[in-house]
Amino acid sequence: MIKLRKKEKFTNVESIIVSILGRGGKLKNSILYSLVEKGKTKRESRIIIKNMNFDESTLEKPVSRITGKLLIMLTKELEKLKNIGEI
Repeated sequence: MIKLRKKEKFTNVESIIVSILGRGGKLKNSILYSLVEKGKTKRESRIIIKNMNFDESTLEKPVSRITGKLLIMLTKELEKLKNIGEI
């Protein structure tokens, strides 16, 4: 017998990650517009991205070339911002 469970909703950080991965283009722009979708202004989003401790070359990479290690780092940075109350 198979039991089906309802899918749990994404947390705030998970929904931002899903939004980033669903976009094309540069990582920086994907993060920016994902934060704008969550209610931040472009200026606030740019400041948040600047505080994320990523190299400029990393932010210029296309989203399609994100590695697992970078994805883990991005998740940790977003968790930090969530704990501070930025997100």
